[in-house]
Amino acid sequence: LRAGVEAELQEGVEYARSSPLNPPEAALEDIYVHFDHAGNPLDGGPQGL
Repeated sequence: LRAGVEAELQEGVEYARSSPLNPPEAALEDIYVHFDHAGNPLDGGPQGL
């Protein structure tokens, strides 16, 4: 049973790696502004569309 579960998990990992969708972390990069320790935006702040 364990080998079957591990094989299925590995298939899921391979599918996720080959997926054309961006990883969830990439979506966060699009909407969050990064700040330095003093609270200043590192990338100039939010950009207009």
